[in-house]
Amino acid sequence: MRPSEKRVKKLKVPTPGGRVSYRAPSKPKTGTRSCAYCGASLGGHRVARAHPNLCTVCSRKMQKEKVKAYAK
Repeated sequence: MRPSEKRVKKLKVPTPGGRVSYRAPSKPKTGTRSCAYCGASLGGHRVARAHPNLCTVCSRKMQKEKVKAYAK
């Protein structure tokens, strides 16, 4: 692999002055995702399919609240 192929492509960022500057792309987040509600790590079986950013416990909680809202 040549060095030019290995290099990360820089992103063009327009500056306020009208010129274009280049910056390295942000590093992708490593590690596991966590629940948006309680902060539990979403590893494997804890990811709720209905709510991709909640754990199963919180997604059930949300579902119950939704049902209550419809019942009114």
